[in-house]
Amino acid sequence: MDLNIKEIHSWLKSQNHLPKRKLRKETLLDIMGIEHLENHWSYIYKYFFDPNGSHGMSRLFVDTLQKIRFIRHFE
Repeated sequence: MDLNIKEIHSWLKSQNHLPKRKLRKETLLDIMGIEHLENHWSYIYKYFFDPNGSHGMSRLFVDTLQKIRFIRHFE
């Protein structure tokens, strides 16, 4: 082997540790067995925040979030 290849090989062997995987908190989608992709959450938000949605609750979710935001503003 060439000297440079030996040095690289030696260095690679010494780099046998992998960085620790960052843990994230479990979400509702994890519990349901659905991958944690952003699109899934977007679909959920779209469903609940659409006043004309099939859930039949009109603006309940939007108005409730606005009230919570308003209340927290004055706490």
